[in-house]
Amino acid sequence: MSMKPLDEKDRQAMQHLIDGLACCAYGIAMLQLRRFPQDQVVAVLERVAAGEVVMTLSTSMTGDETALLGIFHDRSSHASVEFLHQVLQPAGEASLKSALDEMPATPADKLAALFQGLSRSSVTSPVLPSVREWAMAGIRSAVQSGDSLDETLGFKGAGKRSLAATLDTQNRDRSLLAALQHVAVPDAGVSDWERCLRLAKLIKSFSKIDWPKVCRDAAPAPGWPQWKKCLFAAAQSAHGSSPKDCKLPSSATRLYQIVQANTGYSLKGGAATVLASYRKSANTCPLQKSPSSLKSAA
Repeated sequence: MSMKPLDEKDRQAMQHLIDGLACCAYGIAMLQLRRFPQDQVVAVLERVAAGEVVMTLSTSMTGDETALLGIFHDRSSHASVEFLHQVLQPAGEASLKSALDEMPATPADKLAALFQGLSRSSVTSPVLPSVREWAMAGIRSAVQSGDSLDETLGFKGAGKRSLAATLDTQNRDRSLLAALQHVAVPDAGVSDWERCLRLAKLIKSFSKIDWPKVCRDAAPAPGWPQWKKCLFAAAQSAHGSSPKDCKLPSSATRLYQIVQANTGYSLKGGAATVLASYRKSANTCPLQKSPSSLKSAA
């Protein structure tokens, strides 16, 4: 029985799968090697790099148990040493769903995952194959077409929010969730919807009365209640905020949607939250000119 030859697309998909499995296997092997003295591990790996020692990874099946095996082969002495025997356990359905939910999906999440992978050890935080392929495809397309990386990586285009707007919204929502937590005494039995109704009224008042007066300030007034301080931080982070419009949602329904999308009045931990922490608050309020500067300008 002859098998149908794989077309180019299938071959690429198979190669991506093999590369991903190899990356995972070597990652597990490197983690296991950390159990041994560092100088010994470095010495062996230097011999591997020189071709004197061969490192092989394979799988072993005994009954229902599958294990990942790692072996060093010394070419000169023909001796073999097993350094890895890791039993592989399949993830449960709940664990798999949780892992899939945390997979980087948006361009901002993928960029954050790439940033994390580059800023840490490649063993403890490897760049996911899907993220690596996304970055390589975007860079390749930018070089070939001359388009900007914003376009080829999916940050720019019709109907798409900019990266800055995405990160600013995350920072805004984090402060709004904190404000919701402070509009009622903890454990007072106030529902999420009631908190949203209260905060919606407070946001309307804050936007109309307080924000135009304080939008140029670096920090909220020390005597303000905590919920108002949180609204100040939210307005500072909100994308496109101005003296006339602090860009905060004043609808109880919209606030409730933000609560439902997160957990326990804290922003749901996604990959892009890493990048959002590096985003500076953009104070778009123009500075008032002092009388002396006006006089000199005249």
